[in-house]
Amino acid sequence: MGEELDKISMSDFQKEFILLEYSEIRRQNQSYFEETNNLARYAVIIAGLVWTWLLIQKPPQRVTIIASWLPLLTSLLFTARVITLWLELLHRSRYIKNIEEMLNIPKNSNPNDPKFEFGFEKNLPTNGISWIFGSAAAFWIILIITTAIVPKLLFS
Repeated sequence: MGEELDKISMSDFQKEFILLEYSEIRRQNQSYFEETNNLARYAVIIAGLVWTWLLIQKPPQRVTIIASWLPLLTSLLFTARVITLWLELLHRSRYIKNIEEMLNIPKNSNPNDPKFEFGFEKNLPTNGISWIFGSAAAFWIILIITTAIVPKLLFS
């Protein structure tokens, strides 16, 4: 990546700054993906644990009513966090894409895929809608609907 920076007239400090910033933002983006995956995992585990405990222990009705809705509350809170992470990720991805464009990173010479370009962010859609975001959104919507329906079916 250092060679691409030589095409632009910048001081060594500016080149080093851009490279470090680029690396840090990519690292943060990766941690956002990991946090999103962890939140999805925890939401499913919490729902399963709460509902299993309620079915096995059969606590008093008042406890059952309150506890049966905890997975929905957790899912809604986790969904809010995931949306925040996605928005931040899209913002950072656009910024990285601008850096990649500024560096004039060359197109791939692969004849099977002539539109492919080097640079991860150049291959993300600018509007943020892709199968990754679409499938994740579908997961959270299904989870929220499920955590809203199950308490009525099992515990009413």
